[in-house]
Amino acid sequence: MTAPAKPNEIDEKGIASGITVEIRGRIKGFKKVQPDNGNDFISTLIVRPAKDAYSHPTTFSVNSLSRIGGEGADIAVKCELRPYVRKRNGEDYYNVSLWVIE
Repeated sequence: MTAPAKPNEIDEKGIASGITVEIRGRIKGFKKVQPDNGNDFISTLIVRPAKDAYSHPTTFSVNSLSRIGGEGADIAVKCELRPYVRKRNGEDYYNVSLWVIE
């Protein structure tokens, strides 16, 4: 197992790691995710208020090893952005997932 990256460190592939953000909002719901590798985690939907009556609220999916609060709770959590690459039909797609810093 490798040591965790320092904040904003660039790895050998040129990808920044250890970038952190704070997400503030209300918990809309959560679900347990059971990937094939057996490393279960919780995905929590956090909704931020809309800017005005004509805008849609922004929703984030935040991953963690345990629940971070109950449905309807207002929270602020610090998260690490974790980049990953997935392939589909021979194409590479670059994505980012949010993980709670525990």
